[in-house]
Amino acid sequence: MYSSIFVGILSKIWNFIRKNYEYSILKRILNFIGRGIKALFKGSVFAGIFISNRKLIEESLLYKIYRIFIKGINKFIEFIKKIVTKDKKGSIISNCCSVLFKDDVSIINTFSFFFISFGIFIIINDMVRGKFTGKSYIVSFILIIFSLMSLKLEKNYKEILENSFMFNFVKNLFLIDEERGEKWW
Repeated sequence: MYSSIFVGILSKIWNFIRKNYEYSILKRILNFIGRGIKALFKGSVFAGIFISNRKLIEESLLYKIYRIFIKGINKFIEFIKKIVTKDKKGSIISNCCSVLFKDDVSIINTFSFFFISFGIFIIINDMVRGKFTGKSYIVSFILIIFSLMSLKLEKNYKEILENSFMFNFVKNLFLIDEERGEKWW
């Protein structure tokens, strides 16, 4: 980065400004004003609040109330979490989710049925509203067609990709031949 001409020029400009500011009249004026302000606010409680090195927010009453409130919310959420995890084993929602998402094929079938239902709902909704043309029909039909195609496969997509010639060709392009050949790095 420092071999850049632009950065080198900016660095020289900054060094020039810094060197010239060190003995300038502007710096003397600002120091004089700063010393005057310090003398005026010496012993002031109001200025002490803004100049203090203490962590004002952590020592304030509002921050303590905020911490108590957040801790209460966290304890309430942990309590609800314990109740839900204790009773979830035999629940209807847990059983449905474990059946619908048990493996890759089930997940694909679940999403396919969802996209078919979503596409049909969009078509019916547009017909009820009186819209018989538009991009929503095209998107709906594409969703339905791809979902039906994925339902017809009934296989794991990982197996299909692993047996695909094109996928293997692209994958082999990036494999490193460690038994023969030179390492290019």
